[in-house]
Amino acid sequence: MKRLGSLSGGLFGSRLLTRDQKNLLYAMTLFFIATGISSVFVNTFLYVAGSDADSTHTLSGITLVVVYNLFFFASACVFSGVSGMLVRIVPGLRMCAGLILNAALYFLLLLYREEVLSVTWLLGILGGAGIACYNIAYNAAVNDLTDGRGRDCYVGFQYIVTAVLGLVAPLGAGLVLGTTDGVRGYQSIFTVSLLLFIAATVMAAKLPRSARMRNKRGFVRILARSVSNSAFASAAVAEMLHGMHSGVVTFLAPVLLMTIGAPIQMIGVYVLVCAALGLAGGFVIRHVLSAAKDFRRLMLAAVTAAVSPLFLLAGINSMSIFAVGILTSATFAFFIEPSCMIYHRVVGALSDGPRRAADGNAVRDFYLNLGRMAGAAVLLIVSKEMMHIVYALIALGILQLAAPVLYGYADKKALRIVAQKQQAV
Repeated sequence: MKRLGSLSGGLFGSRLLTRDQKNLLYAMTLFFIATGISSVFVNTFLYVAGSDADSTHTLSGITLVVVYNLFFFASACVFSGVSGMLVRIVPGLRMCAGLILNAALYFLLLLYREEVLSVTWLLGILGGAGIACYNIAYNAAVNDLTDGRGRDCYVGFQYIVTAVLGLVAPLGAGLVLGTTDGVRGYQSIFTVSLLLFIAATVMAAKLPRSARMRNKRGFVRILARSVSNSAFASAAVAEMLHGMHSGVVTFLAPVLLMTIGAPIQMIGVYVLVCAALGLAGGFVIRHVLSAAKDFRRLMLAAVTAAVSPLFLLAGINSMSIFAVGILTSATFAFFIEPSCMIYHRVVGALSDGPRRAADGNAVRDFYLNLGRMAGAAVLLIVSKEMMHIVYALIALGILQLAAPVLYGYADKKALRIVAQKQQAV
């Protein structure tokens, strides 16, 4: 607690972070609040709108949600590449572009209200493009504005902010929706998100106009290497397989709670529980299982993700849906942490890899979103029958069992290349 207090005092007392770093942290905080209170509930709003529009088909709402997420992931995939190729543009400006696109999404939600079905595809495009542009630009901004101990300090603040808001924001939004009538509650949280995105854009616009472009970066070149290099290709396919399952579970589980008539507050509780378990899993993997093998962590997460949808076969109810969320969230960090380390070892083993970290991150986002798009496409095909959706989740869970094997192969090959380089030196 003493250390946390000193960190907080340093943040507001200008002892630890520079002015630019503070502006970046403020922009990130505003962005995280805006997405935290609304992103999950965009899906539930679309479900309600779709179900009300066609009362003769109870699953029309789910179809609408899947369409939105399909365009969302497709747009995120494309704009991951676009943002990666535009890496020479100042990160602050690209952050502004991403934030403005997110603001446009919520403006359209407020403008069209119940008539949102006609622009679902556009909402998905705006949301995916906004998230992709923001994420890649934000990571570049952190890289440009921090280094050494300053970066450690900034990342520490970032972790505290995201951990707290990830727990509180969705729960608070769920409580607001639960105490207001219908569309009015959604209008309230969407309006707040719109204003927060505008405020975040103002903060991002204050970031310096010049960036420390330390290295030339080539997204297209690294993307090409992800096809020609067998280790890199294995890691890329592993990311796709992971994205196919994790992306679908993330947006579908809250909507399944809506299909069984669960109160909207329960969705906030669901997100709170999943976020808390995700944090706990991250703590365990960093401080308790630090000596564990990467492959074992990856396989544990993959097996858990494959088993979790089986609970839905016993019946789609709050218990089975929470079971899916609890199992996948508790072991999510068991996949993310080691896969991230292996991926960067693979990129680092390339001839120019050490100078291509930023491009490597953009390529990883590209493949992850490509997998999420494929998962949403599979779900769209079967979205007319509830049990077919369950079977699709099970199939995607089984399919991603190959991800640890592919990452294991990629890691061995990358380590072998690194060892050969060291011997040559």
